[in-house]
Amino acid sequence: ALLVKCFNGLGFNTILSQFRAEFVTVKQIKPGASRDKSSEMFLLGKTLKNPY
Repeated sequence: ALLVKCFNGLGFNTILSQFRAEFVTVKQIKPGASRDKSSEMFLLGKTLKNPY
């Protein structure tokens, strides 16, 4: 699994696409402690599609 902190903005869709290409499951997580206006986001990728 890989957990990455990122910010929703320029380049976010690119990294999201890369996660979806590499991992079977991808979740976008907005921390509960994060302010509503904050663009802070975590991407969680689980189970590599091609581990070798």
